Amino acid sequence: MPSKADLLQKMTAQVRTGGKGSVRRKRKVVHRSSAADDQRLQTALHNLGLNQISAIEEANLFHEDGTITHFVNPTVMASIEANTMSISGKAENKQMQELFPGIINQLGMENLGKLAQQLAKKEDDQPKEEGEKKEEGEKKEEEKKEEEKKEEAPKQEEKKEESK
Repeated sequence: MPSKADLLQKMTAQVRTGGKGSVRRKRKVVHRSSAADDQRLQTALHNLGLNQISAIEEANLFHEDGTITHFVNPTVMASIEANTMSISGKAENKQMQELFPGIINQLGMENLGKLAQQLAKKEDDQPKEEGEKKEEGEKKEEEKKEEEKKEEAPKQEEKKEESK
């Protein structure tokens, strides 16, 4: 049967955080999980009078820089009296083009204007690039023709000299 001293040393070794000579912990620190924080948040929102709105499949927050914060199956709570809404869930930052065509009916006048400007920029950029490619292709063809003429000129002179 182990002695009391052995049992005491074994118990002190379990609660010691450092090496030999360090201070024993008085109690074990219990870390709270995020579930407890979520429950406290839900309780605080309920105290404000927010009620959960069900059957919302997606929510989008439009930013001025053209990006969108996209929520899929969010938890939405709202209070009409307090003019307050809470949207929680997994959020993703996306560009407007990534969510087409399903997002068109959600766009307001400002966002439609931004969309039109972005499309106009793309259309302006594409013809310039295509036009530049055509010009480069034409220049290469002209250079080839000039080189061929330069190569043919000495041959024609040789033919003239031979015929004389």
